[in-house]
Amino acid sequence: MDDRVERLQRLIEAHAQDLHRHAHGRTTPEEADDAIATAFHSALYLIDQVPADPLPWLIRMTDGAIDRKRPPPS
Repeated sequence: MDDRVERLQRLIEAHAQDLHRHAHGRTTPEEADDAIATAFHSALYLIDQVPADPLPWLIRMTDGAIDRKRPPPS
């Protein structure tokens, strides 16, 4: 298996539950799941740039995906 995929799998195993708790507290379940998927998808492509402590980075990626789905304030 590709090293990048293995590294992503380790990220998912270690942090998916935390991201679910965080995202589901901010938005609908469907949007939360989409945002988490977007964060992990980005992590795959940026795997060499993921910091040693990845949870804050993953939360920022998830929050960014949630914020992009929301309409701008009126």
